[in-house]
Amino acid sequence: MAYFIISAPIFFSSLFFSYLYLIFARKKNILDFPNERSLHQKPIPRGGGIVFVCLFYVTVIFLWHWQVITSSIFL
Repeated sequence: MAYFIISAPIFFSSLFFSYLYLIFARKKNILDFPNERSLHQKPIPRGGGIVFVCLFYVTVIFLWHWQVITSSIFL
């Protein structure tokens, strides 16, 4: 149950911030345009993985701050 309490906000945060990044990428024209090697037919946003990397680091910092994980994980 404790893992659900920790993972549910992370999951919904990833959905929310991915949606925000999608809007930002379209507005700033951060798109991958298809070429002959692409599998997609229309331009799609690039760099969505940065949301997951940032959320991972924020989660690790919060878990360390709440002493769920120890400092030895960083060594």
